[in-house]
Amino acid sequence: MNYKIAYIPENLELTHQLNENPPTFKYHVDNFKHILGSLTFLSSVGCTTEYKGDEFVMLNSTLMQAKVHNYKDHISYMVENNILKRTPNYIVGERSYAFQFTDKYVTNWVPSVITKPSLVKDITIKSRGRIKEGYLYTNLKSFFNDKLTIDKVAYEFVELAYNKDTKVDGTIRAMDKKNRRLRAIKNIETSSYYHSKDTTGGRFHTNITGMKRELRNYLKYDGKPLVSIDLKASQPYLIAAMMNKKFYSQTRSDLITMNDLILHSMKNKSAVKAALEEIKKNSSELSNQSKHHTSHYKSTLSTTSYKALSFMLEESFEPIAAEGVTQYLNDLFSPDFYATFGEKYYSFTHKSIDRDEIKEMIMIVMYSRNKERIRYDGIKAYRDVYPGVYNLLRLLKAGDYCLAPITLQTFESILFFNRIYKRIYNERKEIPIFTVHDNLICLEEDMDYVLRICEEETLRAIGLTPKFKVEHLNEGNINWELWI
Repeated sequence: MNYKIAYIPENLELTHQLNENPPTFKYHVDNFKHILGSLTFLSSVGCTTEYKGDEFVMLNSTLMQAKVHNYKDHISYMVENNILKRTPNYIVGERSYAFQFTDKYVTNWVPSVITKPSLVKDITIKSRGRIKEGYLYTNLKSFFNDKLTIDKVAYEFVELAYNKDTKVDGTIRAMDKKNRRLRAIKNIETSSYYHSKDTTGGRFHTNITGMKRELRNYLKYDGKPLVSIDLKASQPYLIAAMMNKKFYSQTRSDLITMNDLILHSMKNKSAVKAALEEIKKNSSELSNQSKHHTSHYKSTLSTTSYKALSFMLEESFEPIAAEGVTQYLNDLFSPDFYATFGEKYYSFTHKSIDRDEIKEMIMIVMYSRNKERIRYDGIKAYRDVYPGVYNLLRLLKAGDYCLAPITLQTFESILFFNRIYKRIYNERKEIPIFTVHDNLICLEEDMDYVLRICEEETLRAIGLTPKFKVEHLNEGNINWELWI
């Protein structure tokens, strides 16, 4: 193929724009198309960040410059000429700029052809070699082929959602959401696939992980129906594993431990150092030997930093995290953990909120900064009901509030990839599997086998009986009342 397709706003006449206001640097119209096409594509697969309530797309300048050497000149030109908006919060080595179209160009995305030979060749070579993450990921990537399809009826849902979004969010935001959904469908139809493993929590990002939940209901593989097998209350469940002293043990076993997380990908010296300080400050029962080990590990905080944290949590688990564990486990294994906590929240506040709000509240406990949390009455209720869990999360976030979610995401990745999918691969690697972080999507005909492996491997890895939800993917799962 001697061309590539980039989707750009239909009212953006690039050639006219460049003729009327020519750049002062060396450029090619196809370079602009590629940059804009990358933005629309990444937007459609969920590579976005929120800034002041809007979704911006993150572009990695190093990767972009590999194809367009003066990428920064091109992007600055588009910002200066009000084609793109750019976030101001750039941090060298930590956070890239993120972009979105200005309101004028929030219109339908249409295909535009890229024919510049060197760029077409470079895009092809770079896309073929995008990631190298080992045999498990290679096998998962192989199922992204022309057998993966999406029903045309999905377009009807997009139009319905657009009409509802227009009433709620206004025309501009509604059009932006519509474009993302339409492009997500087009990506499947044209086999324009995306795969990336992040370097923090080890999550595997694909077209399906970035696709809106409702659209997944229209997917099929080889013309056959699919099912989703989802670990219920996954984050609270993984926290329960962390409330077991054995999670911090230095002895190897079938259980996933913090040492496994160390070996997997976790690196954050400053956050770990702060967590160690928090342990020392809050646990008066540490023995002299424990304090000696703390000092020793602090002096060598490098690849062993998480090992130090793991060791100290094992030593000081009782005074820090044990209180309220029994209550937490009882509630976790009730028919609905979120509804159960909702009842306790009501008893504390006399406020009644729905299940989705309760779920969001618990996410805030896990993912918000320590200084912000206590102001929220839901956090106060959580602290009083589950003090040990609260204390553990608080110390993990003492230096960097991201440490707790990164720990949980790494835990999740080890469970679903290194345990569950590794066994499926070893036994029946030909089975099509698509991962969506804490759930697996497979063919209906393979459902019983995949569910059994999920249950067995999760119990072996965590030590607590898991609960999985099986959902047959079809439009009957969509709550149509929300979209009318």
